[in-house]
Amino acid sequence: MVFQHKYKAVETVKILTRPSYLRSLKRFSFTEISEINASLALLREAMGKPHIHSGLSIRKLGRSIFEIRAGLETRILFARESGDIVLVFAGNPKQVRTWVKENV
Repeated sequence: MVFQHKYKAVETVKILTRPSYLRSLKRFSFTEISEINASLALLREAMGKPHIHSGLSIRKLGRSIFEIRAGLETRILFARESGDIVLVFAGNPKQVRTWVKENV
């Protein structure tokens, strides 16, 4: 009996930032930024695993923009580019709606 092992390549997902994301972080406290970072770590692990990211509240907001929740009142917007995650904005739901209207 011959066993064939199929190894799947481990996909490494980079998280990149745009200046707009870094500017948006200035309004958050240290605790809120910790929640954002925890959500981003889960997002990185969940990419390519649909059953996992359904529990992370990932929503598609535009043709290439997605949203993930980081706490009750914090949303992070990101895009996928060449398999990587590009963070574009973070804010409360109202700020996110405004950003999407102006930029998407």
